[in-house]
Amino acid sequence: MQSEKALKMREIFWALLKSVLGISFLLLIPLAIGRPFIYTILILSGINALVALGLLLLVGYAGQISFGHAGFMAIGAYTSAIIATRYDL
Repeated sequence: MQSEKALKMREIFWALLKSVLGISFLLLIPLAIGRPFIYTILILSGINALVALGLLLLVGYAGQISFGHAGFMAIGAYTSAIIATRYDL
């Protein structure tokens, strides 16, 4: 029978392998997608998923109400709109 340390090392190995495969998959997505529109949609989905996860951690587990998430998203949207319209970036 395997020791407890060997089982823990195996769990760490599989978690690391899953992380490496997931990150490599995410890095290869731009090569597989030739259309910038779909790539942009995936980027925006990822940003919104990160915001939702942060809000889930704060509200769901800590039980705190956060106006900071909405404020930072508003500042980022306003800044990107100004940069896009005035500076054509």
